[in-house]
Amino acid sequence: MLASGSDDKTIILWDVNTHEPIGQPLTGHSGSVYSLAFRPGGNMLASGSNDNTIILWDVNTREPIDQALRGHFARVSSLAFSPDGSMLASGSYDNTVILWDMDTHQRIVQPLRGHSNWIYSVAFHPDGKTLASGSADNTVILWGVEMRQRADQLLLGHSGSVNSLAFSPDGKTLASGYYNKTIIFSDRNSHKTIGQPLTGHSGQVLSVAFNPAGTILASGSDDQTVILWDVATQQMIGQPLTGHSGPVTSVAFGPDGEILVSGGADGTLMLWDVATHQLIGQPLAGHSGPITSLAFSPDGVMIASGSDDKTIILWDVNTHKPISQPLTGHTDKVRSVAFSPDGKTLASGGSDQTILLWEMKARQLIDPPMNGHSDLISSLAFSPDGKILASGSYDKTIILWDVHTHERIGQPLTGHTGAVYDVAFSPDGKILASGSIDHNILLWDVDAQSWLAKTCQRASRNFTRAEWTQYFRDKEYRKTCEQWPLEP
Repeated sequence: MLASGSDDKTIILWDVNTHEPIGQPLTGHSGSVYSLAFRPGGNMLASGSNDNTIILWDVNTREPIDQALRGHFARVSSLAFSPDGSMLASGSYDNTVILWDMDTHQRIVQPLRGHSNWIYSVAFHPDGKTLASGSADNTVILWGVEMRQRADQLLLGHSGSVNSLAFSPDGKTLASGYYNKTIIFSDRNSHKTIGQPLTGHSGQVLSVAFNPAGTILASGSDDQTVILWDVATQQMIGQPLTGHSGPVTSVAFGPDGEILVSGGADGTLMLWDVATHQLIGQPLAGHSGPITSLAFSPDGVMIASGSDDKTIILWDVNTHKPISQPLTGHTDKVRSVAFSPDGKTLASGGSDQTILLWEMKARQLIDPPMNGHSDLISSLAFSPDGKILASGSYDKTIILWDVHTHERIGQPLTGHTGAVYDVAFSPDGKILASGSIDHNILLWDVDAQSWLAKTCQRASRNFTRAEWTQYFRDKEYRKTCEQWPLEP
């Protein structure tokens, strides 16, 4: 069978042997048909049109499958199915490429942006891991499209960037702090806003953190204050905490929830009694530049602070003194610090585009450094089991790292159209949230069992021995899809 599309807005299916049309033309587009692609197996045909839509056709019934796919804002000029048929790529005169999930008929990630002119052609590599796009800007871009889907996208309708994210301890609620001075609670499952935006700050909200019980949310702001919020009533608890002489860039609760630490652009840390709202002792001063990030150790005896002065200081919570000399290794500002769940490792990311891991017992750097981003690293988060480290960057991507090997897991997660400001794992480790200057929060499916189920469903086979070696090099080759045989 051969398919042809025309300026007459129709598609004709031809019998290759008789050279005759098969049935009547397919009609559905309101503009010229510029691109056609058969899905592997030949049971589905995709058509792209000047009406900016894509129609999926059942070749046997000759009827559209579901609603037209809408996402482009100009002519759909090129279409290509992945080799396994699980994904459709569309190129457009809006200068973007969109990847579509053929199970759900939904967009997988945000449009891929990189071209500065019309896209004329898209094509998958035979292994399905790379997509090529050719454009009128005289360039070809290769995209990594290994399966790393986001679960959904929260379009919250705000007019400012998402500066900070935090999951509640039970994993049901996501708190987000915004440039527009507000805080939003969202339901993880329904993705709907809970209540009204929290208003109380007079400057952008730079950091949010839940207490261990999930009953209180702390927020730090550009207005130099910290506010404690009652999560149930969404009301401010008492008056704002004041003391910093610059923006409050980071807040964190101790593991018992009784102490809150805040870090500011004034270069100091302040410890607060959560019950009385009183400052505990004097501010901790030791950095020669603004503090950008804070983290409590899981046992609550130590606080790590990262600064524009390129160093990390470890503080004794009881004595309010540095435990050792500052940790030095970054060649530019330290933008984020995070403790592993067991407290044995500290991760730091900087404007030098590098992630360093530190062994806490000896206070020594664990080589090698982790490099993969092309811009500053803004946020770090360990998975609850401590095996994965997520990094967000101003290069608009998130990278997942194997903490043991220091190697990148798959390709960078792409979907944001602006700098990524914060990343946070859900308590069960199945979802990673990312917030960006593009005003969006993306929720990424990072559950290994979910990946496995989707892979089995789409590939209809087990891993080959070569693939197994690539992804599970330290484990014995075995079945992952019980319904399919192993490669001999």
